[in-house]
Amino acid sequence: MTPLIAERALTIDRPDGRQQGFVRLHAPEQRDASYWCTIHISWPGFEQETSIGGADSYQALILAMKIVPTLIAISDDFKAGHLHEFDSPDSLSDLAFSFGFAPVQGKPQ
Repeated sequence: MTPLIAERALTIDRPDGRQQGFVRLHAPEQRDASYWCTIHISWPGFEQETSIGGADSYQALILAMKIVPTLIAISDDFKAGHLHEFDSPDSLSDLAFSFGFAPVQGKPQ
């Protein structure tokens, strides 16, 4: 696996107590003609590891960062409102914004 290049700590507030988790991104690596960035998201009871590909290392990294909110949003803990780290987002759009991705508004000029 390539070197870790970014990590974000997560706090999960469940009825049985507060638990810690993380999102980790690894440096893109070239595989044949494309690049792949590995994402690892984990907290007690949830584990997701996947790789996102792109035409170059920049695209692979950007796409990996953009998919993280979706991977979190499919978790039972997010759906149950246990991820208060994100100012209690109640939608995928709010979660994406908390990771720095604003929803697209209107048409490009």
